[in-house]
Amino acid sequence: MFEAETIIPSIALGMLLAVFLNRALRGISFLRLSVYYPSVLPTVALGAIWVFLFIPSYGLVPYYLGKLGIPNIRFLEDPRIALQALAFVSIWKQAGYFMIFFLAGLQNISPRVL
Repeated sequence: MFEAETIIPSIALGMLLAVFLNRALRGISFLRLSVYYPSVLPTVALGAIWVFLFIPSYGLVPYYLGKLGIPNIRFLEDPRIALQALAFVSIWKQAGYFMIFFLAGLQNISPRVL
């Protein structure tokens, strides 16, 4: 079930990002790199980064949710929420990988066809 929760949204998000980033805009290369970069980082490094973001006492996610008036959610302690947080991180990591393939395909389509 976890695979269905992560792979299908990763592919869909990768396609949307590829369509959005298939433009000639200023700074588009930086945006493409920013989206692709998480997919080449080691999973252990990303795990450490996201653990620090989700930690209830000093993480950025609970801090900003508190600023919005949302009570402190224990992302890493409740198994259901932890699995959803893990799925979110996995989608974020994989979307750039799929985006590269879709972007390569889109850039090889003639502009007259589009």
